[in-house]
Amino acid sequence: MNRIWKIVDAFWDWTLALGIAGIALICLAQIVARSIFNASITWSNEASRYLFVYVVFIGAFVLTRDREFICMDLIQSKIPKKARPCYDLLLHLLVMAYAAVMLIFGYRFMVQNSFQRSSSLHIPMNLLYMIMPVSGFFIILYTLRNLAILLKGQKGREGKQ
Repeated sequence: MNRIWKIVDAFWDWTLALGIAGIALICLAQIVARSIFNASITWSNEASRYLFVYVVFIGAFVLTRDREFICMDLIQSKIPKKARPCYDLLLHLLVMAYAAVMLIFGYRFMVQNSFQRSSSLHIPMNLLYMIMPVSGFFIILYTLRNLAILLKGQKGREGKQ
């Protein structure tokens, strides 16, 4: 199972890196085209914007996977050590609830806009909106994985005491 997780994790890491590189290359090409050739690449603005949206949503679940999402250290530092597992559990449940909303409503939004096409790339807009439910799904999946690791760690600590 760990091998499958490593493959999935590497896939998303590479996808994220390629998305960021794509944004940089498209913006660079647009700058070169405008300043040297005095022409504009008509699709570059839309493509870089859509890539940015994908990078943000993929980055959200990659950060969830790595447990690097923004959290309030102020609250966590005020909670007694014995209550931290409850706080962590509540935090995980809130993240999953948010991701479930994103999954459900992102899917609905994707279906509603399935007949619309983008203005310059002429791709179906549901390809753009598809990242919302995908991101919600992976946030839930990675949060469940992190929760299992957290609970396994708690059981391991209880056995050592």
